[in-house]
Amino acid sequence: MTKRTSMLLGICLLAARAAVPCTCGEVWTITPETMTIYDAVFEGQVLQIRLVERPEFPDRPNRWRASTLHVTFRVSRSWKGIEQPTIDVTTADNDAACGYPFQVQRTYLVFANGDVPDALRVSNCSVTHQLLPHDPALSVLGEPRHEYANAPADEAFYRRQANRP
Repeated sequence: MTKRTSMLLGICLLAARAAVPCTCGEVWTITPETMTIYDAVFEGQVLQIRLVERPEFPDRPNRWRASTLHVTFRVSRSWKGIEQPTIDVTTADNDAACGYPFQVQRTYLVFANGDVPDALRVSNCSVTHQLLPHDPALSVLGEPRHEYANAPADEAFYRRQANRP
């Protein structure tokens, strides 16, 4: 193998590695033990999503930059880790980096890891999901530890959620 062929093969392998999509491995289901895996479990409505770009690598200008989404939630109920009516979590800004595709005004059942409340992170590999009307996960989780008055938990809210695309 020539030196040039070796270089091209190496470049191709690096490019292929960078293009690998998010792979989560095991598919999780929500069980009573699920709460032991996560540092925070809560129901909340997305109020705001902000993109935070990271600076370029100083020693490698024009290289890929990892960006993060900071997602602000209005918490309606919490089962673990959250004791305040609003919380910020982060997630990667794209599917390839396992970012969760949150949308403003939607309500989610969030399973996050990290330091509560300052550095919670959610990935597409968690059991986080958009809250469904009569979500079966709620019966598995049981009674919440905290409930907040600003919760969007009313029948009209759930009907609107069910009718969204």
